[in-house]
Amino acid sequence: MEITVYLANGQSHAFSQPDQNVARMVLADLMPGRLFGSSSIIFGSGANCTLLKTTSVSRIDVLTDAPVPIAPTIRDSARVIESNDEFSLRAKAAVKALGDGVAPGQAYQGYLRFELTGGHSLLVELERVLAQQAQFFTNLHRLVEGPAIMFPHPRGGAIFLNVTNIVSVTASPGFAEYPKGTLLAEPR
Repeated sequence: MEITVYLANGQSHAFSQPDQNVARMVLADLMPGRLFGSSSIIFGSGANCTLLKTTSVSRIDVLTDAPVPIAPTIRDSARVIESNDEFSLRAKAAVKALGDGVAPGQAYQGYLRFELTGGHSLLVELERVLAQQAQFFTNLHRLVEGPAIMFPHPRGGAIFLNVTNIVSVTASPGFAEYPKGTLLAEPR
């Protein structure tokens, strides 16, 4: 098991757990709500102990071959893209294909860029069919109301985002309709 912690100050820390039995116990403790629900996260071994303030952690990547339970709504519809170039090409193609934005009831293959403190980001491809545009915004609000968002890691394992340290979420393509109160403007 390999763990990378991305911090709000732009730094990262790497940890590993080669013992499969201990790695299974670590996985069992990695519940999104609990992970960011206390004031600190401690990574410890006989050689070293690192205490991190939860508010300073933007993202935690856990790479493992062991199965990680992820909510089916995210597991089945979201795919993390590791390459910024690949993400940009796919997002531009989706914007070009949908022109005026996704209309209600239309299949949505969108690209979400989660900008995090410390200059970190997470790039996600999302496939859904939304009955109404408001459903997308309701679901997005629901995601960022909890303490963490968990995505499947493309190389096995999971990615945990600390919701407190999400700076912005950009969705491409946009939508044909927006809820009341949206500031309608084009990016430059």
